[in-house]
Amino acid sequence: MIVNSKVARKLMASSQLYTNGIRDEAVLAVMEEIPRENFVPESLRRTACVDEDIKLPENRCLIQPLAFAHMLQAAKLRGNEVVLDIGCGTGYSSAVIAELATKVIGIENSTKLVSMARSNLSTIGIDNVSFFKSALEKGYDKERPYDIIFIQGQVDFLPDALFAQLKDGGKIVAIISDDNKNGNPGFVNVVSINNKVISYKKTYQISATSLPEFTSLPKFEF
Repeated sequence: MIVNSKVARKLMASSQLYTNGIRDEAVLAVMEEIPRENFVPESLRRTACVDEDIKLPENRCLIQPLAFAHMLQAAKLRGNEVVLDIGCGTGYSSAVIAELATKVIGIENSTKLVSMARSNLSTIGIDNVSFFKSALEKGYDKERPYDIIFIQGQVDFLPDALFAQLKDGGKIVAIISDDNKNGNPGFVNVVSINNKVISYKKTYQISATSLPEFTSLPKFEF
């Protein structure tokens, strides 16, 4: 199983990611290295590297590898950042980011998921991540300011509270529904704030499972 998993991760990096626009060598290397299969239910471990979202406990999902890789590539991590990882699930995204940044704060709204994430990262020996329970849309104010905030799921909007937790020059990396409408295709966006001016940059079209905390109610038009 270990050998098969390593082969699966290698194929994921070389076939799924590289051939679909991921050229950042650090991103490819860390996604090949971190055992994605350790963060999903045992019954799904053989398909952990397939390019589709995977259901996790507590109605959470692990977003597909290609979507996450494009988020990482768009973030352009330099290795010295303090990062907030929102909707970190069982800890996979935080584990990967931790290899590319200085410090990671992962948050979930479930005590069970926070406990699972802590256990998973302890097992693989990553120690520059701390996990906390928090309402996702509120971020985690106690550890601010952040250089980068990742959101692990598709969103329709970004709450003001998150921008308040960024350093000036910081950025939010998220898959945002086109035109901010639920049900529309998603795009990886890098949302930067400089001198209180917010700018959006779309980098790649791809969708992911929506996070309920960031879903807009449908608006009726007459």
